This record gives sequence, structure tokens and C-alpha cells, in this order.
Amino acid sequence: MQHTFRLMQVLDNLARIPRSGGVLFAGLNPQNGDSLAEHCYKVTWLCLLFSARLKKETILVDEGKLLKYAITHDWVEAVLLDVPSGSPSYKSYFEDLDIREVIKNAEKNVIKTIDDYISTEIALTLSDVELSPTEKAIFSAADITATLIEILEWRYQGLKYEWFDYMWANTFKRLDTLINAELPQLKDFLNELQTAYTTNSKQPNPFLTKDQFQTRSKN
Repeated sequence: MQHTFRLMQVLDNLARIPRSGGVLFAGLNPQNGDSLAEHCYKVTWLCLLFSARLKKETILVDEGKLLKYAITHDWVEAVLLDVPSGSPSYKSYFEDLDIREVIKNAEKNVIKTIDDYISTEIALTLSDVELSPTEKAIFSAADITATLIEILEWRYQGLKYEWFDYMWANTFKRLDTLINAELPQLKDFLNELQTAYTTNSKQPNPFLTKDQFQTRSKN
């Protein structure tokens, strides 16, 4: 499994490649933000939780297919790095071409190259995952939410940048529009997010701060 092992080592690099947004837009230390691997994992467990909420409402979701897509969706960035091609400001510097379309085409080429590289050794392909409209919406919601959770963590750490408010407002609006249009089962989650940002206070771990074990001073 020579090719498969080499792919393993390439994918392990995702743990050391930072997401570019906070670094480019706010000058954050890369160590303060998520690596590509951390973001990918975060999106994956968010997909699992969101799909479980929909299943609670008897909405059909193929979790296996969705989780495969989620855990592999950033593999291409081990080759291409994280390029903020969706940012209007970033895109404005590429006047003669659509940088987002260029990146999408490059990602397709990387996926095909990986598929071809490991095809003789393992039965795994990245290009054959076809998500339903609901599954696509869940993935998009998870991807957007992962960014919002990262912004919350920056604020909890005491980092202060005007860009946080701008980024939060724009990203939250995208999630709000998506959920209201396609995932109404998650509407109550929007309130949780907005409250967390407004209060700028992270609640304690409920599994390790059970009331019966807490000693409170009596006034």
C-alpha cells in the first residue's frame, strides 16, 4: 500500500496547515485559529449532529454518504492550500478571471488525481459522492457554523478585532438565510449562536459541572 501510505502522510499535513481567513483578514497568529484538519473534523461532527436533528423529525438523511463527504471535503487543500476564493475582496484582485471557478476546477483535478493514485490499492473514491439537496444544505450549514464557532473561540480568548463583528454579521446572515429556506428544523439553533456572540461568555461544561458537586458561597 505504498500509494495509500503516501496519501496518509499528505493528509497528516492538514493538521499543520492553518486556515487562511483569520491570518489574511485580521492578521491573527495561525496558532490561534483552526488548522485545516481541525476545521474538517468540526464540519464532520456538526454534520452528524445536524443530520441527527433532522432524523428526529423523520427527515431522510444518508449519514454515511454525508459524513464521507464531510471528512474528505478538505483533502484537496493539502495540495492547493486554503484559498479564500469566496471573499469579494479577495476576488477583486483577479480582474481577468473568476478565481473561484479556477479553484473549483483545480479541486476537481486534485480529486481525480487522488482517485487515480490510490485506485489500484484501496476501494475509495472521492468523486462519486452525490448528496441530496437536504444533505448539501446540512453540509453547507455545518461548514458555515464551523467558522462561527471559531470566531466565538477567538473572542473567548480575548482577541479583539473589528473584523470579528464584520465577519460574524456576514457569516451569520448566510447561515440564517440557509436555515430559514432549507433547514427550518434548525431555527432554534440560530438563537443559541446569536446569544453566545452577544454575551461573549462561554458556558461551563455541563458534563463536568453538575450542580450537586458545586459549592456556592452563601450571602
